[in-house]
Amino acid sequence: MTDHLSTPRIYHSARTWRDYQEMFLIDAGALKGLRVLDCPAGGSDFTARAAECGAGAVAVDPLYSLELDTIPAALAQDQEHLNAHATADTSRGYRRLPDRGVFDHWSMARARFEAGVEQQSHQGAGPYVAAQLPELPFQDKAFDLTLSGFLLFVYAGLLDEDFHVRAVRELLRVTRGEVRIHPVETDGAEPTALLTTLASAFPSTVFELRAASVSNRVKPRSTLILRPREGC
Repeated sequence: MTDHLSTPRIYHSARTWRDYQEMFLIDAGALKGLRVLDCPAGGSDFTARAAECGAGAVAVDPLYSLELDTIPAALAQDQEHLNAHATADTSRGYRRLPDRGVFDHWSMARARFEAGVEQQSHQGAGPYVAAQLPELPFQDKAFDLTLSGFLLFVYAGLLDEDFHVRAVRELLRVTRGEVRIHPVETDGAEPTALLTTLASAFPSTVFELRAASVSNRVKPRSTLILRPREGC
């Protein structure tokens, strides 16, 4: 079977609120009153759940530029690719899940996301913004916390070093607090060499790696936390 990460396109996922708590080391109680950006957000229900916790959450993804009635099919197709990839080889760091339990949760998250997007289409405004890295339509320091999952590092075969530098620069530009990126590793690998390049490109930024043990993985993955260096 072809590895989806070697296929020349990027896949959208619909990860759950719980996934986000684990991947990004999120304390739900600490979100109240924060402006939070999820980029790229895919079909996750994080934005809706964060809003329930009192956060002003915004989701960004090029997926949202599609016609509304085509988004569910696009997400379902990508989810099938990701399901096959995740269960094909446990040596890649995933648990083998014959009952598809994790992916059923993804389907429920996707349903909540789709309901939110449909509601936004009727209201004419909402938290789902069609845009993509490395250029975002937000003012400087617009968010207290920015989350970015399963794009940078993971797709290093498609997105070159220059893209990573520009994307991280943009995430830092729109964030006044922390930027959290997950994961830093590709399948079965150590943290990518791109870390050294990025640390050199942003000397006024603190780079901190923290282990993030996600329940559907055998091996823990690391979350990269970026924040302004004191005095800079």
